[in-house]
Amino acid sequence: MVGRVFSVTANSASLRTGPGANYQLVAVLTQGTIVLATEVDPGGEWLRIMTADGTAGFIQLEQLSPNVGTESFEAIGAGRAGAQTPEPSE
Repeated sequence: MVGRVFSVTANSASLRTGPGANYQLVAVLTQGTIVLATEVDPGGEWLRIMTADGTAGFIQLEQLSPNVGTESFEAIGAGRAGAQTPEPSE
């Protein structure tokens, strides 16, 4: 799961400082938000993720889906400052 891209499937999902509902709330992610998994908690129920804007935290695995369309990757690239497509060399 680590290194895999997911999308948020819940209408809203709490992003927390640790793997559990008792940890401090970092942000609330909306459905369709694309995230990158960077760590799995020992119980396998929470993933530490990073959003396209660099926000990191833990989210319940059940609120995510690995089914991400290619249009999502284009949206991520367009939102990054300085992101460019390299020119082919001759």
